Amino acid sequence: MEIQKKILIDNWWLRKDGYTAMEDFLKNTPANKKFNVFEGEDFVTRDNTLQTMLDNAKGLEAQKNITLEIGFIAREETGYKEYGPKVQLLEPLFFNVPVWNDKNLFLPFLDVSIDKTNIKENIGLIHAGTPGYGDYETGYKVFNGISYKIFAFEKSAYQGLSVDELAKDFIYKATYGSNWDKVKSNHQYDTNKYKFPWRNINNLFDYDYKIQDLSYNENKELKSKDLMSLYQKVEFGKMKGYSFQANIFEFKDQKRIPNVGQFKIYILNHPTNPDLILMICNEIQSNKATIQDLDTFIQTFLKSIKQ
Repeated sequence: MEIQKKILIDNWWLRKDGYTAMEDFLKNTPANKKFNVFEGEDFVTRDNTLQTMLDNAKGLEAQKNITLEIGFIAREETGYKEYGPKVQLLEPLFFNVPVWNDKNLFLPFLDVSIDKTNIKENIGLIHAGTPGYGDYETGYKVFNGISYKIFAFEKSAYQGLSVDELAKDFIYKATYGSNWDKVKSNHQYDTNKYKFPWRNINNLFDYDYKIQDLSYNENKELKSKDLMSLYQKVEFGKMKGYSFQANIFEFKDQKRIPNVGQFKIYILNHPTNPDLILMICNEIQSNKATIQDLDTFIQTFLKSIKQ
């Protein structure tokens, strides 16, 4: 990835005698004169900031290093809002900058550092939800034939949120989604209590794919169960919480096709930031992985988190 930052200096007027202000500048400006080039509105970012580019690079194998170009460019005004060719006053400087390393990769949107040595895949930045609607979250995606999503939810952004509440929100909404909202009275839940973008995170409300173990048609015993009892309690050092695993079925041509894939989710407290709750899962869709395959990858990621 190449980042280019250019400083533009406006209002170099063309004189009537053909002798340009640019030539004045080159002829009369001392070589040791200093300019404040990073002030004002002339620091061109091309709709991106350096911080945005650095945040997006972390975890991507092809962007462990970036090339930073710093140039000093002037342009001449030759008419009303018309500009002549840009003139490079100084040769650009190029820096090859290391952005991250495998043994200590900081993921700012999770507020954790991980040892990526055993994770060969790219860790890419993703967004879920809609900006301005209270459900917008930024997290990470890892793809190794299956898409895994990792997010950190802020308790302070959701009133009353806890590890238990996040686990309850997921399992109840997943049950609604797997039964087309036709749930039993003991499974009633205020689906507007929290606005987590589950649809974007793991395809929770996808019409074609549902969680088989949460479908009344597939699991008759579910109708009388406490949904929270479907979780397993788990612990990874300072991270404690819940895991849930299930089969996936596909609804195609008005027919249910069972066992088209597997699903696994972990919901844990953050090891160092008490305001955050970590969630990692794979997408709900057809896949050929076993639960052990999913669990091996997820646990590899969780155990890589530095505590």
